[in-house]
Amino acid sequence: MKNLLYFLLLTSSLGFSQITFEKGYFINSNNEKIICFIKNLDWVNSPTHIYYKVTEDGEALKIEAASLLEFGIGTKIKFIKRQIEIDDIENKTNEFYQHKTYKERNQTSFLKVLIEGEANLYKYESSTQFKYYFSKSNDSIIPLIYYQYIDEYVKDGIILEVGKRIRTVELFKKMLYENLSCNNLEITDFLKLKYQEKSLKDIFLKFNMCHNSPFTEYRTFDNKAKWVFTPRIGLMNNTIDIAFQNNKSINYPKTDYTENITNPSLSLEIEYLMPFNKNKFSLVLEPTYDYYAFNYTQQDAFSSIVITDKMKYSSIKLPLTIRYNFFLSSNNRIYINAGYNYDLTLKAEFTKIIETQNSTTNFESTFQNYGCFTIGTGIKIKDLSLNFNLFAKSEKIFKSNHISTFIPDNDKTVVVNALRISLGYSL
Repeated sequence: MKNLLYFLLLTSSLGFSQITFEKGYFINSNNEKIICFIKNLDWVNSPTHIYYKVTEDGEALKIEAASLLEFGIGTKIKFIKRQIEIDDIENKTNEFYQHKTYKERNQTSFLKVLIEGEANLYKYESSTQFKYYFSKSNDSIIPLIYYQYIDEYVKDGIILEVGKRIRTVELFKKMLYENLSCNNLEITDFLKLKYQEKSLKDIFLKFNMCHNSPFTEYRTFDNKAKWVFTPRIGLMNNTIDIAFQNNKSINYPKTDYTENITNPSLSLEIEYLMPFNKNKFSLVLEPTYDYYAFNYTQQDAFSSIVITDKMKYSSIKLPLTIRYNFFLSSNNRIYINAGYNYDLTLKAEFTKIIETQNSTTNFESTFQNYGCFTIGTGIKIKDLSLNFNLFAKSEKIFKSNHISTFIPDNDKTVVVNALRISLGYSL
């Protein structure tokens, strides 16, 4: 475990040392345009600062948002600072207005430029909300109004019902219909609009193309979403701790023990590289076959009782994790991931055999399974990758179906810690 933590720290330091700067510019608070190299983070939220270099091999410098008016990297990304009207509703958390009235306040923020031309589309985003804005040519920037509120039924000044209905206000459709008229746009194009980036970008692109206006579509996410499929073969080491929940028998020998079993395992890693922050985040599902079996025999020193435990267990592990990638180059990366694992059990057998001078008795068990947390790390060079995964404290409980004069309260708790190393090749 200690070695794994050291490796995670090492991969983090290596990853953060790999900084990609791209040619761009910024305009400072003195209205000076500085051509430089900017660290492209494919910002999702309104940035609070940027890192830049005056020369490609120069020192990395930091400039706060308060000292910036604008910055951009080619046609990939552009942010402008403007005073905007904004409401307080946190639409990322599905918050609703408690009233019908739309309330706004002024604030100065960075807007992400999505489309720039005769008609411009902008986006403001924070950790709790996102809002869209538009302008035409050099006109002022106007918010595209969309919100939901909780309706109240009022009669004779008395609120009879609260929170019974959710109302949606979509004024942005009317605003765009009145401002983006063109021969190739019908009223139905505006009626079916959604308050989403792709839907809004489509209507602005159609308008600018219809007017033969030069325009720029800033592709905020330089990298597209990707699916990566990686078959893996490896070794799974299971450390199995067996303990009886209650053991009050005087004659019954000590039963707590540990088994350590290593077996081959197969898996298929399914990775979805998310299309932001330069594919640094991904979701990973890795169905993994796991199997172990053992016999454990012990004899009471003061009697002729011989007890044998037999366990067979097989499953498909289903670890779902979030992965963070540290790109060393376009084809090479180091990564760490963490998430939750659930075992899809294929076979679970725990049998206790009690042998005395006169008889042999088998005790079968029913079974309950619980999931566990998992962490891991790895390195990928082109299509070849090496993975280390730790599955922590997966608990399984076997409940006896019989009552024995030898073994009262014969329930067993099995705690499994697993460490897996695997080699994969991406298809």
